[in-house]
Amino acid sequence: MINEPLTEYLPQVRCTATLKRRLELVAADSITSNLADHIRHAVEQYVAGAEAGGQPAAGQQPATQPA
Repeated sequence: MINEPLTEYLPQVRCTATLKRRLELVAADSITSNLADHIRHAVEQYVAGAEAGGQPAAGQQPATQPA
């Protein structure tokens, strides 16, 4: 998958200013500060977990993680 071209787009999503700032802080301390790279990685983990049976089924609300 790493060599697969990135030709598709996911829908834009809205989030709170707090969540955006938290993501920016995580990205700032990482190898890449590109937010798209971090979001792509999170989506890949989410999909892999759902495929393995570790995430809620479609239509169910994911569990909220404490801050």
